[in-house]
Amino acid sequence: MSTSKKKFTMTGVFDNLLDDDEGYDDFSGLEEHFHMEWNMNLNKNDGNAELNIFYNRLESADEAPEATDEEYSIEAEIDIKMFSKNRRIENREVKIELNLEITKMSGVLERKTVHFDEKMKELSDVVLVVGEEKFYVSKLFLSFQSTYFKALLLGNFEESKKSEVILQDIDHWEFQKFLEVLYGGNAIDDDYFVSILRLADMYDAPIARRKCEEFLMEKSKKSLREKLELSMEYNMDNAKEKCLSDIKTIADIRSVVPENLEEMDHSLMATLFKKSLYPLK
Repeated sequence: MSTSKKKFTMTGVFDNLLDDDEGYDDFSGLEEHFHMEWNMNLNKNDGNAELNIFYNRLESADEAPEATDEEYSIEAEIDIKMFSKNRRIENREVKIELNLEITKMSGVLERKTVHFDEKMKELSDVVLVVGEEKFYVSKLFLSFQSTYFKALLLGNFEESKKSEVILQDIDHWEFQKFLEVLYGGNAIDDDYFVSILRLADMYDAPIARRKCEEFLMEKSKKSLREKLELSMEYNMDNAKEKCLSDIKTIADIRSVVPENLEEMDHSLMATLFKKSLYPLK
């Protein structure tokens, strides 16, 4: 079983909540996470506010038309935070942040940008088995991309003589996304970024690592704090320098400091302290 988790954050800003209208009913914008469309609804009745979370499965080009009628379900742990100035609703506005961790998904089919099913059999010379999924791949190509697979598939290990090799302790969808990156697919997004980076690190795949670092610097919508933490955890020096260069104000410094200072890297703490000595806005 994979140790990584499907986590994401949703935010919504709701206006005019303090109006006398008892029929208040407003929705946040749609967000796409893990092949689902999500949004929030805030409504008010009898003086009480009620928050609802809606999600809808997106159709996949890989699905048969009748597959969209199949049942699907999600189990998740949700942490709700409400933000307002001075802990009071001012200007009739409140911001709600939801941190969701999906613990179980069923019936949700995600998009594939590259296929590794039996259609690729004639172009492959080994099958990697992850859970109940089989991936038809090329030993030489994987060995060029990853020192781990070079040793496993072309070295003196017993697996080098097998037509099927079982990979343990990883999620098949995360491995699908990782392979898509290796094969040139556009698979990196904020949902699967950590999973792909973790596998790139585990399998020593430098090209995939570089693509992850470029995504983090150029396209990711993660917070500055998250970017900085990830760049340090996975030793991505270019991303770390980019994050530090983006810290230009006292507010920026506060935004990257964790609630528990003891968790903060000492070298980073020293760098931020030096930055605070210069005249910042």
